[in-house]
Amino acid sequence: MKSKIQLIAPFILILLASSQSMAQWNVFAGPKMGLNLSTFDSRFILLTPTTMKSSFAAGGFVRAQKWDEVYFQLEIMALGKGGSFAAEDTVPAVTIKTSYLEIPLILGYQPKEDFLDVHIGFAFSKLLSAFAETEGSNINLRDEFHSWDFSILGGIGFEFEPGVGVNARMTYGIANALKDIQSNQVFTTEMHNFSLTFAVWYKIPIVKNRYN
Repeated sequence: MKSKIQLIAPFILILLASSQSMAQWNVFAGPKMGLNLSTFDSRFILLTPTTMKSSFAAGGFVRAQKWDEVYFQLEIMALGKGGSFAAEDTVPAVTIKTSYLEIPLILGYQPKEDFLDVHIGFAFSKLLSAFAETEGSNINLRDEFHSWDFSILGGIGFEFEPGVGVNARMTYGIANALKDIQSNQVFTTEMHNFSLTFAVWYKIPIVKNRYN
């Protein structure tokens, strides 16, 4: 927990340092949707991750921008994660499907509108469901996964014209998504979410002020 606090502390300090001039910020909001490709960085005793799982991602964001080039962004995204595992020896192939409500907090840099931007940040994700599909059966794994996941992220984007853009993002789970299951011969205690997300967004001005 201490390491997580140390990781997010710089973002909190930056926000607090600017709190006295919030009335001069430009605020935007809008929808965002796209494709999420996911797998696991894991140490399975009997199974090895193979192909990535694809799922739909949808949600919205709020962006606060005080300076010409730097912005802060809060998102809420519903998306699927998981991965597929090939059959090995006597263990059948299995696909794990999870769904999360993900809340990324982002610090971005965009030199100007209609231009490339880069962003970094972290995300808290609330587990909504978890299932394993194998040999035609669905197994509920919700109790085997932690209720919350914590990730770091980074990506790039491009704004085609003011208000419309796309981005690509990599997200890696710092926290172990799977609970410690000592009695299960398939799972170990190390299992981290890894995702590549490609999305399109539309930005609507909510509060428009002149930049400082």
